[in-house]
Amino acid sequence: GMHLTARIDEGDVQRDGLRCPGADCSYRLEQRRVMPLMLGRPDLVERYNKIIAEKYVACEDGVRWCPHPECQCAVALDRAGADFVADAAQSGRGVAVKCGEGHSFCWSCGLAPHEPASCAQMREWSSLCERTTADAEAAQEELEAEGRRHLCQWKLIWEWVVQGGRRE
Repeated sequence: GMHLTARIDEGDVQRDGLRCPGADCSYRLEQRRVMPLMLGRPDLVERYNKIIAEKYVACEDGVRWCPHPECQCAVALDRAGADFVADAAQSGRGVAVKCGEGHSFCWSCGLAPHEPASCAQMREWSSLCERTTADAEAAQEELEAEGRRHLCQWKLIWEWVVQGGRRE
């Protein structure tokens, strides 16, 4: 029990099972044998399943996590999908996919779907938009500062008029 909990808490779980705590032992406890040991521990089962899923997605070329911030879905390509993505990658095209929650994204770069633009074109466009946004924000700040200066000038003129043109 404690070994199982410690391995899961430390993320030391492999797809082929949990390793034996013995220093020289190469035995692995398979997933089908691990699950019954976690009965009554839904938190442990959830953590274990999450680690297994993360390891699976990390080492499988045909599986990707949905990049949507709050989504926990992974998208897996079948053989035809993998061939299609490989052809698209060779020609520089992105491929739009949709996760089980309905979020669409480009398989190749993880950005929003952008067909027929290539991933490189999309990255260039995004970079340009970021620079343009930064320039626009700087211009807005400059306009606001200039507006405050004009407002201060008008306030001084108004106070001078109200005081009958006298300086105090």
